[in-house]
Amino acid sequence: MARSSTVAFVAFSLLILSLAYLAQPYVSPLGPAPHLGTGPRRSAILSTLVNYVQAAVYAPFATQQHPLSAKQKADAANSEVTIDEPRPRFSRRIIAVGDIHGDLFNAGRVLQMAGVVDEDGNWSGNVDVFVQTGDIIDRGDDTIELFQWMEDLREQAHGMGGEMISILGNHEWMNAIGEYIYVYPTEIETFGSISARQKAVTTGWLGSTWSSNYTTAARLPLHSLLGPPNTDYPPEKGSMYARANAGPLSHAAFSFVHGGLSPAYPSLQPYPSAINNLSATLLRRLRSRSPQPPPHPPHAYPGLPVGTTREEARLYGADGPLWYRGWAEEAESKACAQVDKVLEKTGTRRMVMGHTPHLQNIVARCGGKVLIIDTGISHAYGGALSALSIEYSLEPVKGGGWKEQEVVKALYAEQEDELLVTAVRDGHVSLVSSPCCMSVTPTPSTASDQISLYYDALVMQFSPLTDDATGQGSGPADPRPGASGHPNGTNQHTHANGMSSPSKHADDEARQKTPSLHSLPIEPDGQEKQTSGIKTIFGRAGGAMGRKESVRTTRSTHTTGGTSAFADGAPLMGPNAEPDVDESLFARSAKAERSLSQKQKNRIMTEEKKESKKFSKLLKMESTTEKVALASALKSLSALQSLHKAAIKREASAGVSHAKALSAAQKAESRFQEEKSRTTELRARAETRCAEERARWEGKEGEVLAQQERLDSAREAVKEMEVRIAECARDVERLRIVKAMDERERGAKIIELAGQK
Repeated sequence: MARSSTVAFVAFSLLILSLAYLAQPYVSPLGPAPHLGTGPRRSAILSTLVNYVQAAVYAPFATQQHPLSAKQKADAANSEVTIDEPRPRFSRRIIAVGDIHGDLFNAGRVLQMAGVVDEDGNWSGNVDVFVQTGDIIDRGDDTIELFQWMEDLREQAHGMGGEMISILGNHEWMNAIGEYIYVYPTEIETFGSISARQKAVTTGWLGSTWSSNYTTAARLPLHSLLGPPNTDYPPEKGSMYARANAGPLSHAAFSFVHGGLSPAYPSLQPYPSAINNLSATLLRRLRSRSPQPPPHPPHAYPGLPVGTTREEARLYGADGPLWYRGWAEEAESKACAQVDKVLEKTGTRRMVMGHTPHLQNIVARCGGKVLIIDTGISHAYGGALSALSIEYSLEPVKGGGWKEQEVVKALYAEQEDELLVTAVRDGHVSLVSSPCCMSVTPTPSTASDQISLYYDALVMQFSPLTDDATGQGSGPADPRPGASGHPNGTNQHTHANGMSSPSKHADDEARQKTPSLHSLPIEPDGQEKQTSGIKTIFGRAGGAMGRKESVRTTRSTHTTGGTSAFADGAPLMGPNAEPDVDESLFARSAKAERSLSQKQKNRIMTEEKKESKKFSKLLKMESTTEKVALASALKSLSALQSLHKAAIKREASAGVSHAKALSAAQKAESRFQEEKSRTTELRARAETRCAEERARWEGKEGEVLAQQERLDSAREAVKEMEVRIAECARDVERLRIVKAMDERERGAKIIELAGQK
C-alpha cells in the first residue's frame, strides 16, 4: 500500500511538472522573448517547484539526519565554503529601421520581416530592443496611424520586457518648426485641416509624444549591467554604472542618430544627454510659441523661435545630428580617419544612422563602424525593404572568463540577407583572489584570424578588436531643395563601380504624389504569395506585410499553379487527397447487399444500433473523464500561474530593493570617500598652518629675546642716568646753599651800606 501511494505521488508530481513547463511560455510576462537580465532562463517559481517536488519524492528514501555536536558545528564554521554557481549566457537582439516616411504598409512588412511584430501587427517578443531612427512623417498619408502604432508597440514592448527607442528626424523637426514642403494635401486631410495638423504637431498629441518619448540621439549599451538605454558616457562620478563603464566594456554600446555625429560638433559629451538636453529645450521653445506662425508654404519660412541659443541653433545646423551627411558622402579614407575620434567621445563601438538613402542596400563603412540604414522604405522612394539586425552575446568559457560576440546583419524582405560585421573577443583569464579581482592574459585565438580576448570582470582590459565587414560606398542624399535658414542637400550619389549619377529621386520627383496603395496592381489568385496577410491595423485591405517562410537567410521556393503537373487535377497528397478506389468494389458491395434477407438486414441494423449506443456511452464517459481531468489541470495551471506571478512580483520587488540598497551603499561609500578626502585635506592644511605658526613663534621668540637684551641695556643706561642725576642733584643742592649764603652776605652788606648813609 505504501509503495502504491509513493508511485501515485511521484506520477502526480511529474504531471504537475509537465503542466508547469508547458504553461511557462504562456504565463510569463516576457512571452517567448529572451530575458534582458543576467539570470538563468528558468523562472524562479519553476526552480522552487522542482526543488520542492524533488525533496518530497526523495524524502522517504533519505537517511535520518542527526543533530551536530558543538565540536562539529565549530569545525563547520571554521571550514572554507566554496560556492560554484552556474554562469548564465547573456544575449540581446536589436533591430533598427530607418526612414519610413508615411508608409504604414511597407513599415508593417519590414517590422514583420524582422520579427518585431507578428501577423496582427502586435509586438512579437522575439526582439529585445527596437530602434527607429526618425523621419516617420512626410511624403506619405499614414502619419497618424504610424505614430499611434509606434506608441502601441512601445506599450506592448514594455509589458513583455522589451524596449523601444525612438529618434526624431529632421522631418519631424521641420514640421515642429512649420515647414510643410514635403506634406501631401491628402495627408493634411487625415488630420481634418491644416490648422488641426499644426496644432497636433506642436501643442497637441503628436508634439507631446515627441516631447516625452522621442530623443535626438541615443546610446544603447549592449549589456544590461552597463546601464539602461541612454546611459551617459563618460558616466557621472559616483553613479551606479560608473565602474562598469570605466572598464573594458566602456565602449560596448551603439550610437543611434538620424543624420550623423560630426567630428566638429562640440556638444558630444556627455553623450547622449548633451544633445538631448539641447533638443528638449529647443522643442519646448517651438511648442510654446504663441501664436504659432502659419506654416510654409504658402507663408514665409518661420525659422527657429526667438531666444534660441547658439548651441540650439547648431543642433539644427548642417553639422548637427539631424542634417549631417559626412559619414555617407565623404570619401571613405577621410571619413574613416575621424570615426575613432567620435566613437571614443561617445563611448560606442558603432554608429547607426539614417537620413541619407541608399536604395539598394544598407551601407557599412569603416569596417562596420558606420552603418547607414536608410534604404528608401517608403513608396515615395521605392527602395529596398530593409532592417538592421544586431545580435550580441556574452557567454561563459570553460575554465573561466567570457566570450563576447557581435553579429550585425542587413535583413531584406525581397532579397537575400547580408552579413555586415562579425566580431568576437576571446582569450584566457586567471583568477587572483576573488571573483571581483582578476588578471587577464590575452592569447591569440586559434579558431580564426581575429584578435580577441576572454574577460571575466568589468574592470579588465582586452586586446584590439578585428572586424570582418562588408559593404562599401555611400548612398544618395535625401533630396531637399535649398531654402533660407536650412542646410542644403545634394542629388548625387556614387555607385559601387565609382560612377557618379543623378539621384533617382530628385527634388521634382520627391514633390509628386505617389499613387495610393489601393490603386496598385493586385496579384492574381494563382500567383505566389510572398507574405502573410495582416489585419486592418495597417490600413490596407488584403495587404502583405511579412517576409517569406524564413526569418533569416533561407528562402522557400514554390511552384505556381500554371507550371504544376497536377494543377488541373485532384490533389494526390494532403488532407484533401482523393483515394484511388477500385470501381468493382461498389458492384460487389451492391450484390452482397441484395443477397441478404430482410431478417438478416434487421439483425444487422439492430447490432449496429447497439454498438452505436455503446460507442456513444463510451464517448460520453470519456468526455466526462476528459472534462474532469482538464478542469483539474486548468486548476493546477491557474495555481501555478498565481504562484508564478507572485514570484515575479517578489523578484521585481527584490530587484528594486537591491538596486536601492546598492545605490544607497554606493552613495554612502562616495560620501565616505569625500569625507575622507576632505578630512585628509583639512589635516594637511592644519599641519601646514601649525608649521607656519611654529616658525612664526620661533621668530617672535627671537625678537622677544632681542628686545629683552635691549631692555636690559636700557635698564643699565637708566641706572647710569640715575647715578648721574643724583650727582647732579647734589651739585645743584651745593650750589643752592652757596647761592643762599651769597645772598645773605649781599643783603647784610646792603643793610650795612644803607646804615652808613
